[in-house]
Amino acid sequence: MISLGRTVASEEIVVERPYLALVVDDNAASAGMLAASLRKGGYDVLTASDGHEAIELTSQRRPDVVLLDMRLPGRDGLEVCQTLKSVEATASIPIIFVTAVSEADVMLAAFEAGGADYVTKPFRTAEVLARVSVHAKLHRAETALREKKQQTEQRAQELTEANVHLASLSRSDPLTDLLNRRAWEEAATKEHDRFERHGTTYCMLVIDVDQFKNFNDSLGHQSGDDCLRRVAQAIASTCRSLDQVGRYGGEEFAVLAPETGIEAGFRLAERIRKAIWALAIIHPTSSVAERITASTGVASAAPGPWADALKRADDAMYVAKRAGRNMVYADHSSRRLEDVSSHRDQTPDASIHPPTPQETRPSVLIVDDVADDRALLRHGLEREDFAVREADNGRDAIAIVADDPPDAIIMDVMMPEMDGLECTRQLRNDPDARDIPILMLSACDEGQEIVSGLEVGADEYLTKPVRMDEFLLRVRSMARLHRERSHLLHSYEFRGEKTRILGCLLDFSRVVGASQNLQEVLKATLHVTAEVTSSSRVSIMLPDAERKAMRIVQSIGIDENTARSVRVPLGEMISGSVFTSRRAVVINHQSEARLQRHPYDSPFFAGVPLASIPIGASGETIGVLNVTDRFGRRPFEMQHTEAIDLIAGIAGAAIHRLAGRRNHDQACGTALVALARLAERRTFDIGRHLERVARYCVILAAELRHDDGFAGHIDDTFLHDLQRAVPLHDIGKLGLPDEILLKAGRLTADERTVMQSHALVGAESIRSADSSGQHGEFLEMAAVIAETHHEWYDGGGYPRGLKGNDIPLSGRIAAIADVYDALTTSRVYRDAVTPDRAVTMITELSGTQFDPSIVEALLRCQGEFEAVGTELSDPAASEVDAPQAVTSPR
Repeated sequence: MISLGRTVASEEIVVERPYLALVVDDNAASAGMLAASLRKGGYDVLTASDGHEAIELTSQRRPDVVLLDMRLPGRDGLEVCQTLKSVEATASIPIIFVTAVSEADVMLAAFEAGGADYVTKPFRTAEVLARVSVHAKLHRAETALREKKQQTEQRAQELTEANVHLASLSRSDPLTDLLNRRAWEEAATKEHDRFERHGTTYCMLVIDVDQFKNFNDSLGHQSGDDCLRRVAQAIASTCRSLDQVGRYGGEEFAVLAPETGIEAGFRLAERIRKAIWALAIIHPTSSVAERITASTGVASAAPGPWADALKRADDAMYVAKRAGRNMVYADHSSRRLEDVSSHRDQTPDASIHPPTPQETRPSVLIVDDVADDRALLRHGLEREDFAVREADNGRDAIAIVADDPPDAIIMDVMMPEMDGLECTRQLRNDPDARDIPILMLSACDEGQEIVSGLEVGADEYLTKPVRMDEFLLRVRSMARLHRERSHLLHSYEFRGEKTRILGCLLDFSRVVGASQNLQEVLKATLHVTAEVTSSSRVSIMLPDAERKAMRIVQSIGIDENTARSVRVPLGEMISGSVFTSRRAVVINHQSEARLQRHPYDSPFFAGVPLASIPIGASGETIGVLNVTDRFGRRPFEMQHTEAIDLIAGIAGAAIHRLAGRRNHDQACGTALVALARLAERRTFDIGRHLERVARYCVILAAELRHDDGFAGHIDDTFLHDLQRAVPLHDIGKLGLPDEILLKAGRLTADERTVMQSHALVGAESIRSADSSGQHGEFLEMAAVIAETHHEWYDGGGYPRGLKGNDIPLSGRIAAIADVYDALTTSRVYRDAVTPDRAVTMITELSGTQFDPSIVEALLRCQGEFEAVGTELSDPAASEVDAPQAVTSPR
């Protein structure tokens, strides 16, 4: 049977291959007749004589239809059908059963196994061809539809990716990959709208590379492009993920920092300036330094168009240029506008005015007890644009250096209270001040005094009266070298800290990736956050069941009573706002805390600095990670906030993964418990047997938790999994034949062997519930209990003859609980024994059948067992199966 078709795209005639049929029959004559009929009908035909060959041919050749005999040697037709339907590659192939009988139950079994149709022997050729034709055409059509669907989905995905790429290109600067001017201005417009509606402030930074035209002219445009790319990367890496960074034109960049006051904006600009300095890009024609530098202006939000704030930031940038470049200047009018804004709750004395460009100049400390000498030196230094401070004795000088270290120190030798030699000696012994260069001055030019000054640590020595040009040259050189060395050390420290953080994050990723429960993920998240940020108070908050408030589920540094009492309504305070808005909050200074729209609970956060970061995955916020109480109350640097954000992302993905597994486990568990009840009802009406045994096991485990020998093995997760796993302990009975399971008399040796196999059958059935092989913990525990609750402590049990502590703890617990319930429940052939008698009988088998430690736990909580037995008692029990654990011979 050949059909012709025409493709629309190519207009070429395509010859469609004949339908392929597979005939499976162990009767050669019957198979030959059926194959001959199909070939006359235009089909290509394959034949197989048994189930194994049928499965192999179907997998290799993928026929359009399979005619399958019901009775086959080895694997019968039903089993072959089930196997083919369980494999994705062959599941859609229609299977027509060929059978000699047409009983309803046989046909029902065929359809339940996945059959599409059936024909009976002796078959009529016309009927067979008609049925085969229908199913073959349907299969070919379904296959074509699936292929077209896959092609359509692939094209849609390609179009989506192309659109995303085009959208990205339309918004990004091709040289630096930052936002282009149009995209940055769109972001600024949206943020200014938020400011006008909700009063959320923002800062704008304008950053201009100093003397960049000279750099281009001296090194070429290719070097200039590379320089701009590196500067852009430095700016972007210093900013937060929510900041909008763009190239505004030429060598000018713009940063929009949402929810940032003028002080925080100034600090961000200073970090950017230092990051650009740390690039150490050689600038051979710069009059500022022999490397690339940048000048930055800062302005914050104010009523009126957003372009006004950009203009003020641009003007502030030019102030920084005129002041000497490589500086940051913050527009002071921004500060005044913030002070009078109605949405601020701030007092005048709490405001922190931003540093001026003068504070970024090289600083010098003059230590001399003669006021005229200090005035002379100060006048000369200030003409050279140095920031100058003074002290008239060594003791005051040490205090000034401790408070704010200068770039150089001018030290007189002879002074009251503490002379210059002793002051220099103490400074050189101070780790924080030992590297500050010291120029020693003295009216004496004797060699011994010069040697003494150099021996205690002075870097230079001049005699009075000083020659001002020589003095200024030496000070300028000393201050410049000190600054460059400080920047270099800071760069090394930054990189070292970055390396340490990356190592911590790598270890954290490995731990979380291998974690099997939520508690492990939460603990690992707390510890890595505390280590990365050097913080002693870290907490994770998740919403309660009603999703109305946040509560602390795990914490470090917060006492249990406080942790239990904290409830933060969603959308309120800092953590509740972070959860609902999905936006992080980082507060480094008290003044920033006052700018927050949501208050924070000081006893909970322990003050500032603090960080509150959303934990999320797949676009959904799961919880909040709170960090505070940093060592030395140091503010969070950008690398720390980036690390916290990454930790929250990794933790969110792990929690999301575990939640998916938990849902899967619950579905499997529900089905398996239903099967377990069915297994019990095959032998007797179990009443509430499974509930009682589960409660008994939890009582025993909770009691054992107080023993040192078991405390490390039993936690909340163990108890939770145990309660869910125990009801599956006898699910293997579903695999036993009725003639053995329901036999009233004693079992023969062979029958007993079959009966005992239910332990292994049950374990294997539970483990196969998850086809991926990734069981939940409670499913694995259920498999262990099913396999080992008939093992004896002395090795005399079944199915493996395990002994002592080789028997898993959950199996040893379930053994005692199961036998106790069997003894205290009435059977048709005997009455139930009293709880006291049941405990006595179990105690007599302590050390042989049962673990002595668990028997002792039973004795301690016997009253709780009796209470459960009364609470969950059966109204009328008619059980017929005796517990072989106690009554059967070893």
